[in-house]
Amino acid sequence: DFRAGKIMGLVSCEALAKGFDVPDVQCLICARSYRRSLAAHIQQVGRGMRPSPDKKFCLVLDHSGNWVRFLDETSHFFRHGIDELDPGIKSRKKAAKKRQPRRDRVCKCGLVIPLGETLCSCGREKPRREDWQVVDGKLVASNAASRWADPKLAEHVWTQCCRLAQDRKQPDMEAAGRAAKAYYRSLTGRWPRWGEPFQPATYLDQAVAGWLRRSWRAEARRRETEHLNRSTP
Repeated sequence: DFRAGKIMGLVSCEALAKGFDVPDVQCLICARSYRRSLAAHIQQVGRGMRPSPDKKFCLVLDHSGNWVRFLDETSHFFRHGIDELDPGIKSRKKAAKKRQPRRDRVCKCGLVIPLGETLCSCGREKPRREDWQVVDGKLVASNAASRWADPKLAEHVWTQCCRLAQDRKQPDMEAAGRAAKAYYRSLTGRWPRWGEPFQPATYLDQAVAGWLRRSWRAEARRRETEHLNRSTP
């Protein structure tokens, strides 16, 4: 039915990732992420790369991050191909854990308390390993300074701001530098460190781009509200 066009879409988990050959497929939605398997990623994308007479393109919607994760390896593969196969060295097998013998607790009276029992035959209660206590929590307000305290996250946001500014302001790099600082300040509430180099990221993180767009919309709403308040008598 799918080959005949009666069914427009198929959903599977690994069942169609390899060996499924329908040349006129024009859209793929990748939802499973691969950590190290470049071959599985290429096999998955290959389901939509089959040539067909009336087919001009294939749209790949990647919700798993595999395109970013295997960007360099995939580009090298399609440009240069492969010269030799992977030797396939097997990783060392983890040593099997020895099964610990069953340990029953011995009561002060000398009798053994079987596992799972709460009372000994002498009537003494089995001692607990730990006691749980319920403590009321405290609600603490979060601010921008605490959110961006992680230096790695701040550096990632800065490189993303540089990438977005470079894409929007090309080829004026001076304007891109000023825009990147403004983007960073709109997110973190502070200017980047003095002497921070303009370092665009290799790819645009959609999460950071979404944060920026939301901050821009909030700033636009704030300015519109201020304008209305000034104009209202």
